[in-house]
Amino acid sequence: MDQLAEKDLEFNALYHQVMARDIDSRLFIKNIENVQGDERDIIIFSIAYGRNVQGRVSVNFGTLNRQGGENRLNVAITRGKEKVIVVASVRPEDFEVSGSKNLGPLLFKQYLRYAYAVAHKDRTPYTRYCRR
Repeated sequence: MDQLAEKDLEFNALYHQVMARDIDSRLFIKNIENVQGDERDIIIFSIAYGRNVQGRVSVNFGTLNRQGGENRLNVAITRGKEKVIVVASVRPEDFEVSGSKNLGPLLFKQYLRYAYAVAHKDRTPYTRYCRR
């Protein structure tokens, strides 16, 4: 953010205006491990994965892959008071998590299926998107 602010004067002015606000209304960028306790009206949940040269998508989700990783996911997706916007360059089906030994990756894929369905106005019941 600081590098962008140095290069773009208009962005710099807006960024500093937002950052001068009360701490609870400021913009923040955090990884999934550091979101604990932070809430905002709108959360943008960026899924930064893409295909490798073989066309496969990595399923190395860091702490989500570990035992208890589902707790980190729960914290991340419940921080938005009004809404959560999911930004992803891949579809939920691109993640092959069936061999995961822990619950985090499975729930992550299910959440992405749900978010994808909502974004595409699919009115099929939620349970359809929560199957393994």
